[in-house]
Amino acid sequence: MASMDFDATGVPTDIVDALGLTSGTRYTGQNVSTTATLFVREAAAMPTMHARAFKVEAGSPFTLKPEGIPLWVWTDDPNGCPLVLDNAAWS
Repeated sequence: MASMDFDATGVPTDIVDALGLTSGTRYTGQNVSTTATLFVREAAAMPTMHARAFKVEAGSPFTLKPEGIPLWVWTDDPNGCPLVLDNAAWS
């Protein structure tokens, strides 16, 4: 599988739907921004941008494993937050 790029914005977006991620597959990712914080929350409905969420600081790696519930990602940085993801099986 080729690596996938995604740009998080201030609007929470379901990254599973946006990138066509497969339920039950583990993905590795990295917040490749040098300044932006990424917020991640698993929830059936879109959270507000001020909802409690996991924080992924600039430059930090993370893993996702979709399980049929949307995984919402967003940032509070007006310039956005670039991400890169890949299937974790390669590592």
